[in-house]
Amino acid sequence: MFERRVLKNRAKAAFKGNYWRCVLVALIITLVAGGTGLSGPSTVRQTTETRRQLDSLENLYNYDDDYGDVLDIDDFEGLEDIDDLDDLEDYYNLAPPNRSGMSTGLLAGLVGLAFIVFIGVFALIIVLAIFVLNPLHVGTRKYFLNNSYAPADVGLVGHAFQTNYKNIIKVCFFRDLYIFLWSLLLFVPGVIKAYEYRMVNYLLAENPNMETKEALETSRNMMYGNKWDSFILDLSFLGWNLLSIFFTLGLLGLFYVDPYVAATDAELYKVLSGKTYGFDEYSMEEGAFREPPQNLEMYNPNPHTPNETMQRNDEDVYITFDMTDDTSTHD
Repeated sequence: MFERRVLKNRAKAAFKGNYWRCVLVALIITLVAGGTGLSGPSTVRQTTETRRQLDSLENLYNYDDDYGDVLDIDDFEGLEDIDDLDDLEDYYNLAPPNRSGMSTGLLAGLVGLAFIVFIGVFALIIVLAIFVLNPLHVGTRKYFLNNSYAPADVGLVGHAFQTNYKNIIKVCFFRDLYIFLWSLLLFVPGVIKAYEYRMVNYLLAENPNMETKEALETSRNMMYGNKWDSFILDLSFLGWNLLSIFFTLGLLGLFYVDPYVAATDAELYKVLSGKTYGFDEYSMEEGAFREPPQNLEMYNPNPHTPNETMQRNDEDVYITFDMTDDTSTHD
């Protein structure tokens, strides 16, 4: 369980303290991801051009009073020998007009070309997502996670390309594959799996050598009991996104909402992974750029397990709880 207000306050303090770099990192991933979507400019242009050609064909071969000169009188050669409806049917079965055959062949060619272009664009998107986008997403998580402690450098965006790149693309590939397969059942199972594996990018950002099974299981354990709260956290940004789209043409998202959301997600990872060092830091709403103390054990969010030790850093006072003998000592 976490408090959304606390996460957001700490996220705002973190990204405002390194504002322009956070905006740049959010812009990089937005441009790269947006430029390879199915609704990208190249696909739209191709679809529009194909539609224009089909409309031209339709206007060319549809006869009415305004386009009577398109048809040649030779197309009706043999009609003078027709005496009844049976002869008319035989005429069209044996000698279809040339224009129909030409339009059908051209239309089939255009459809085939459009299908080939679609398959090529789709394949290119998949390749870019596997080898470029997923590593960039890991790098942005690394940036915003480090930025929550101290102003981070934009070069961290390329972190995945400088570490265990092959393992990162492998883990991300299987994660996306599992989410896709679950989405084939119904939409809801796919969404649930996406939330279960939400922390995989952060885990790889901190440990690029983590294997696929370990990364997926760790993320699933971290999100257990927190998926609904995480969904509500995402939903709380809906107003900002609508305001950005309809009133600022996306400028508000670029300069505020996108880095704000990314910084909040990093704070969520810190809480769920136990990287909030002590109660006081978690409750400190403006606690950005605070280095974790070196001599303090990681805060255990579930202190009810026997023999677990939990310490608190508060004005150099440490309190140790021993669950076995039910005593507490002050040092």
